[in-house]
Amino acid sequence: MPADRLDRDVVGMLLARVLAICDLVHQPVLLLMGELRRRDAALAAAGEPDPAGVALLDRYAAELGELVPPAETDQGMLQAER
Repeated sequence: MPADRLDRDVVGMLLARVLAICDLVHQPVLLLMGELRRRDAALAAAGEPDPAGVALLDRYAAELGELVPPAETDQGMLQAER
């Protein structure tokens, strides 16, 4: 959507669509999160490496920007605190 075509109604419709999608996926996501939490706990108990998704987040960290928490340095300080 070109920025010059955005007005209150267009933005309102976009937000309503996002909300409707969130309402549709909310319950299935809660079930999936519970299943993933159990699987991650089992992997951690077995001493497996980091849970699924870490490699994906690492790969796209630069594009995700503020959505990815800052990395810690080897001294435990956040890179942003340096």
